Amino acid sequence: MVWQLDLDNDAQIVVLTFNGLVTGPELQAAAKARIEFGKQNNVDRYIIDAAEMIAPKSTIIDVLDIPNEVYEAKQMARSSLIAVIRPRNPASAWIAEFYENASVLRGWRVRTVDDYEAAAHWLQHYGE
Repeated sequence: MVWQLDLDNDAQIVVLTFNGLVTGPELQAAAKARIEFGKQNNVDRYIIDAAEMIAPKSTIIDVLDIPNEVYEAKQMARSSLIAVIRPRNPASAWIAEFYENASVLRGWRVRTVDDYEAAAHWLQHYGE
């Protein structure tokens, strides 16, 4: 599996970490699992750590469907916050910006950052 879920108990943040080449169905499955894991743990703040992700352009429609369809179908709370750590691979960096733009245009609160510290800081201080 190219992704895994963890809970940062201290900060009450669900962390979804990707490692390697992803497919569109894997991205959607990870999004669904992240939402369910958040609900199980009563957490609505998420870090998507895509630093080690390799994202081919063929995933673009699946990425678009996440904020467009998956979030509504899984009834993710509109109060949710999602910080995305940009892929280090320059050819894959597009996915973070595309996902952020697609999400924000649909009313979701998403921010792309460069590292875990920046992601956690944004989640902890959103709206201040």
